[in-house]
Amino acid sequence: MASSCNTTAVAAGLRVTLEPVVDLAALEADWDALAPLCEHSFFNSWAWIGCWLACLPAEIQPRVLRAEENGQLIGLGLLTPRKLRRHGVVRSRVLCLHETGEPALDALRIEHNGLLLLRGREELLARAIVHFLDEDPAWDECFLGGI
Repeated sequence: MASSCNTTAVAAGLRVTLEPVVDLAALEADWDALAPLCEHSFFNSWAWIGCWLACLPAEIQPRVLRAEENGQLIGLGLLTPRKLRRHGVVRSRVLCLHETGEPALDALRIEHNGLLLLRGREELLARAIVHFLDEDPAWDECFLGGI
């Protein structure tokens, strides 16, 4: 899977990126700053997401999906890349939202899953993110478990 940062401007002033987690403390600060401005469940709080990240084996490396408008953070999520083989034949490159795609590691299921999206901007952001992921040839599927 590609390790580079993917970026697209999906609307005037709106930018979506998908990049490796580099600085966990900075991600936590961004998460905690955005969360109060979003409708979300406990499963999308840093209390859950931070614990999940801390428990992941080193070889599992989620990527940060960020949405910014005019430089202001308005959307966040973590997508984990995974290669699957469906029916023993069809290969698929998958991104899993707040999960690993590994059944043994995802046995403790996330519930009420979703992206952190700025309140009042959810529909616009969801459309922009779907467009961003659809335009990226590195992925075949996006698995949104627990939504």
